[in-house]
Amino acid sequence: MRRAGVLFLIVASLAAGPPALAAAPMFAPAAASVLTPVNDVDSRQRALIDRLTIERANALAANDARWNARYADRARALDAAQAKLRTEQGRRAAAEAEIEQLEAEKKALADEIAAQNQDFAAELAAYRELMTGLVSAAGPEKVAALERYAAGDRLGAFPVLEQITYAENAARDKAAAAIAAEAEARRRKANADNLRGLGGQALDMLDRGEFTVDRAIPIWKQVAELDPTDMQTWIQLAQLYVKAGNLAEAHKAFDAAVRAAPNDQAKTTALVVQSTTLMAQGDLPGARDSLSAALGIVQKWLQAEPGNLQARLTLIDLLDRLGDVFSASGSLSSAKRAYAFGMELLTPLATNFPDIPELQRSLAVGLNKLGDVDGAQGDLASARVSFEKALAIAETLAKDAPAGSNAQRDLMVSLTKVGDIRLATGDLAGAASVYERGLAIAEKQAAADASNIAAQRDLAVSVARMGAIRYAQADYAGARALFRRSLAISERISGQDASSTLALRDVAFSLRGLGEVERRAGDLAAARAALERAVTADKTAIRQSETDPGMMADMAQSLAQLGIVQLALGDKEAAKTNLDMAKQVAVALSAAFEDNRGYQTMVAATTYRVGTLKAANGDMPGARADFAKALAILQQQARETPNASAQRDLLDYYEAVSEATGTAEDLRAFLDFYAQMERDRLLWPSDAARADAAKTRLTALGVTR
Repeated sequence: MRRAGVLFLIVASLAAGPPALAAAPMFAPAAASVLTPVNDVDSRQRALIDRLTIERANALAANDARWNARYADRARALDAAQAKLRTEQGRRAAAEAEIEQLEAEKKALADEIAAQNQDFAAELAAYRELMTGLVSAAGPEKVAALERYAAGDRLGAFPVLEQITYAENAARDKAAAAIAAEAEARRRKANADNLRGLGGQALDMLDRGEFTVDRAIPIWKQVAELDPTDMQTWIQLAQLYVKAGNLAEAHKAFDAAVRAAPNDQAKTTALVVQSTTLMAQGDLPGARDSLSAALGIVQKWLQAEPGNLQARLTLIDLLDRLGDVFSASGSLSSAKRAYAFGMELLTPLATNFPDIPELQRSLAVGLNKLGDVDGAQGDLASARVSFEKALAIAETLAKDAPAGSNAQRDLMVSLTKVGDIRLATGDLAGAASVYERGLAIAEKQAAADASNIAAQRDLAVSVARMGAIRYAQADYAGARALFRRSLAISERISGQDASSTLALRDVAFSLRGLGEVERRAGDLAAARAALERAVTADKTAIRQSETDPGMMADMAQSLAQLGIVQLALGDKEAAKTNLDMAKQVAVALSAAFEDNRGYQTMVAATTYRVGTLKAANGDMPGARADFAKALAILQQQARETPNASAQRDLLDYYEAVSEATGTAEDLRAFLDFYAQMERDRLLWPSDAARADAAKTRLTALGVTR
């Protein structure tokens, strides 16, 4: 058992000792001396090794019966004498010489035993190897403790050696872990950089319409996992998630980007993109907070470096985004101020650098947004000027751009906006021509990447716009088919990301269009079914984002249309519930956002629709009062912004009143206003059926015009 224990000691010591021990034999040939010279150590180390080995030999002789018993008494006597002398060492100098003499006697005893017993010699050789490795690697503090141990102060030296040994092992473990961590970090960084290059190529192909979003996401997700401290990687991944319609994952990635930002300027970038996601999720206050934090950083930047072009461009971008938040919140005056300030800074740069596409694109985007605000405020003339300018820029930038590119999408957006304003100003043919061009681009974009949610949504919007054209042209079958197609696309998008309020709004928009088509086509049951679904979609979107006034306005529109159909079907109670609710929402929005012409128009429309319900219930005085209030609002808007949209709002009013009262006076009022719009060339083909119906009712009364 003893021999096995020695072997275990030797093997266990291999981790700390030199590799040569692995080849040490269990039985060594007899040596002339246990103090075999050791290479690669200095004289002090060699002396210490010798002393430690001698002490070990003496301990073996004194305590191990394997050796001749006659040596035991001698060895113990030497230990006792050495201990006694050590206590006297401090009191008399002669003790030093006597100690040296005793150590020499111990060495002689060890040599004598080793010469006669191979096992003893082998065990001492192995121990000496251990001590050689220990001493040669020991620091000054450990050497001092070993010297105390070799001098016989084992009880005092061992605790020190124990503490030092464990500390050395812990330090060695820590160093090894640090080295391993550094190696792992280098590996992860190298792999991330390698994948990042592949991801860059994927993005390039995606922009060219040669790659799909669902193939690009896994690449960038791996990059982020390998290098989570890189802000741009998280931003890129978040943007891909947005394109794929996965807003929940996009939000997480943007949060990670902000955390990874190395400095304030980088944090600004992350905050800006984060605000975009929050807007898409309908969290307008959150988006505004992100932009406000970014603006604070950029303002300090410009104060420190007033001439810094990058800081100025960043400020322009922030103002544009802040305008978006104000616009979505219904605060049009604030939105226009933000857009106008940004355009004031941008226009000189775009003028001075006409060959920089990014500046020209930013200018076109800014013009479109100014046009949106002007249109919402009823200034259709200014809106049309801005939209047409933006379209001219978009045409130039998209001239040689391939299908699926951002330039082509920008052109599609500009075409849609120009179509909207042409339709609002009565130019139905002009609207149809640009809508058709926009739809052709959207079809190609969506076909190029079926996984690109943004491209699919663009297609749904373009299809719905063409549905509106077919409706205005009285092509109800064509309009129905287009709205149904738009609805199918929007429902598919919504199904892929149930958290997307934008997708839900698109669903409701298509359903409202379909409901209106069915109402005009005379299928009231189908109209009611579509509009009930629209209300459900609107309410779901509002539950996900209660802060977006645009969504509230959407719901009011759906409720009003549903109430009109329910009244036509004779369900007065349900009609009252929905029309009253629509009016309440419209009044609240108009009070909160006084500069939004659309909300004022909604108040007028819901007011006269409530009046039609009162008329149906026999409350003609109440109905007339509501009609008068609505007419006052609409006439004031027509005076302040004399355009085709205001005239059409009045036409809808006169028709609703004439249908509700059925009097010759109201029917004539409708037909007279119709004739005025006909002279002004503001009518749509679908309006003819409305006039014919009024004439029929007038004839039934036995009255001629």
